[in-house]
Formats: sequence, C-alpha cells, structure tokens
Amino acid sequence: MSSSRNQLIAKIAILNKNLQERQIKLAKHKKYLTSIIGGENITMIVMLLPAFITGWKMARMQPEKHRIKKILKLASLTSLTIFKSLKKMVLF
Repeated sequence: MSSSRNQLIAKIAILNKNLQERQIKLAKHKKYLTSIIGGENITMIVMLLPAFITGWKMARMQPEKHRIKKILKLASLTSLTIFKSLKKMVLF
C-alpha cells in the first residue's frame, strides 16, 4: 500500500514539474507575442492588409462585370433586331 502511494506521489511530482515548465514556456510565449503585437506598425498592417487586398480584387472585377453587361446588352439588342427583321420578312 505504501509503495503504490509513493508511486502516486512520484507521478504527481513529475506532473507538477511538467506543469510548471509548460507555464513558464507559456509566459515566455505570451510576453513575446505581446511585444510583437504591441508595435503599432504591425497591428496597422495586419488590420489594413485584408481590406487592401479585398478592395484591389473588387476593383479588378468591376470592369469585367461592366464588359459582360455591355456584351449581353449588345447581344440582346442584335438578337431583337434580327428577330424583328425576320418577323417582317415572314409577314411579307
């Protein structure tokens, strides 16, 4: 009974040691990340970069949409004029 108790105490001591080591590593990582994030330049870049990329993509897509609309409008007008002319031919 005492040997199993001693084994449990040894395991708990090992687990406590591992826990303390991980907490120390976590504190170091938190300190490092807060020092990086604390810089105003990096936070501004991180916040503005996605907005810039999205705006750039939207600006590139917009002329393509206008071209497609113009082509569709032109195609519909030509098809209507062809249909009207064929209709007139059939009636005469």
